[in-house]
Amino acid sequence: MKRIAVNLMFIDVGPLTGPGYYAVELFEWMIKLSKDHIIAGFIQASAAHHFSPAAQIHLVSQPDCPGRFRRVVFEQIFLPSATRRYR
Repeated sequence: MKRIAVNLMFIDVGPLTGPGYYAVELFEWMIKLSKDHIIAGFIQASAAHHFSPAAQIHLVSQPDCPGRFRRVVFEQIFLPSATRRYR
């Protein structure tokens, strides 16, 4: 069984934008269609409300990273170790 990690850190607490809406829908469909894979979405803790309850059990909450610079630094430095911890 393969594991798939999805970086959803760009989704903010506010209203969804076009790319955010697409990412949420794509993640929801990945979960529905995947039977042979373990899927985990890494997301800012405050943005989990954009997902259905069925998808929320596949989310791995990370600290909120306000601002683009902080988010990019988090994604480049801390997110790789978080995915390794999650296996």
